[in-house]
Amino acid sequence: MDNNVVDIHCHMFNASDLPIRGFVKYVALHGDPVSGPLADLADWILSSGTVSYADDLARVNTLLGTTGPDAVAPLKAPPAGLVAPQDRIDAVATANLNMLHTQHPDLIGRVATAMAAINAGPPPPPVPPAPDAVGLAPQFDVNTVLRAIRWATLFTRSRLDLAADYASVFGGAVQLAVPLMVDLGTSLGEQPPTTIAQQVDLFEKISRASMLDVLPGVGGMRVHPFVSFDPLRQLSDVKTGSIGTAFDLIKLAVTDYGFIGVKVYPQMGWRPTGNTARPGLTQADADTLNAIVSDLAAWCEQEDVPLTAHCNNSNYASPDYVGMGQPDEWARVLKDYPGLHLNLGHCGGAHQNVADYVWPDAIRKAMTTYTQLYGDVGCDRIDDAATAAAYAKYLTDAASQDPTIESRLMFGTDWYMEALNPNADQFLTEATNIATAAFTGPNAVANFRGGTALRFLGFDDPQNKNAIRLLARYNKFSAPVPRWLAQPAAPGAAQPASPGGGAA
Repeated sequence: MDNNVVDIHCHMFNASDLPIRGFVKYVALHGDPVSGPLADLADWILSSGTVSYADDLARVNTLLGTTGPDAVAPLKAPPAGLVAPQDRIDAVATANLNMLHTQHPDLIGRVATAMAAINAGPPPPPVPPAPDAVGLAPQFDVNTVLRAIRWATLFTRSRLDLAADYASVFGGAVQLAVPLMVDLGTSLGEQPPTTIAQQVDLFEKISRASMLDVLPGVGGMRVHPFVSFDPLRQLSDVKTGSIGTAFDLIKLAVTDYGFIGVKVYPQMGWRPTGNTARPGLTQADADTLNAIVSDLAAWCEQEDVPLTAHCNNSNYASPDYVGMGQPDEWARVLKDYPGLHLNLGHCGGAHQNVADYVWPDAIRKAMTTYTQLYGDVGCDRIDDAATAAAYAKYLTDAASQDPTIESRLMFGTDWYMEALNPNADQFLTEATNIATAAFTGPNAVANFRGGTALRFLGFDDPQNKNAIRLLARYNKFSAPVPRWLAQPAAPGAAQPASPGGGAA
């Protein structure tokens, strides 16, 4: 099996990077009416605080040995106390479980019931409490409750520790993790404590620490993030005459701060094309919004900047937004900008019922027309046997009709949203098994696990501007260039092989 495992869709933000209550309700828990206990659990855990931007900035600056904005020399070894123990998240989660039992034992039962009701795995038979879960009533499934607590605890973590937590999930198999920032504050009406500009600053340094092998607990994994962009924030910036707009920031993040793509979230209240007047949005505003998305697509196409959009029929900030960001709207964008590297995140989702594959099928069919259209499997519920079987059948049938899907579907986890589901540490294995069963083309499985993502990112092509920017960044900081990043051949030398497929 290849060694180029790329997670094209993960997250390493914490609660101070998010409009946390709206995020938990509408994004993490999909607005499900039975999710209240999990939101209450998150509120209780978050009440003890979360690691701030200032704390993480000081920590990563120490790791980098930063003395100024252009300092490049890392420390030979991180100072004592900066290494994140791999079992820390489990220890913290268990401590939170014990405190919850003491302070709010009623919430434990409500959480267990909610986990089953939202299909987070069937409730297994009751088991005695774990040795460290002192006094927990045996009528509750400890492992299910602890999984929910562990997930909620992630929101309080240092972003550096989240990178280590993530790397440990798949036993160091992932060589390139692509964490996606999110900008949801305008739609959810709650701005996070850490601004988008501060997040760019922090994640640039976390990425650089991974390049220089001083990011604790991640092994050889490299972290290269996507910056978030909200067209509604840009609309507000344009209307108020802001000097530095949201669009200005993402351009800076890509050109100067090493970000390798842009993440957008139409389900927060905008369409990729065809916005019209609605309550709170005039026709003039809708026209400006259409122009903003068009300008984004044009810039991304021109500069080889990959774009990832949430594309599942879920996670709407309002019932009024249902249907926004559907595949046909993105197809109209690609008609005008066919060179845009676009990943429709979740690729419409995995479902038990044939009738629910409307979005996945629309994406699959559009892939046959638009050569730079991709999808990923982030947080698909393939831990559920019925869903996994239905999805494997869907992909097998789809590939037999047209093999295009084999070269466009990418591995992604949506971690740590995936962390709420059972057997989250088996997601890579489960997804690989489905791809193995469904795809028969040469190197199809290796491409699914990483080669296709490298092509989406442009990292298989030494002439791609995204690859050129990242290579220049590695050279700037005298960091060893990973083998998955294409480099121009030396004069007189043979062109190096593509880093995709089965390359090491």
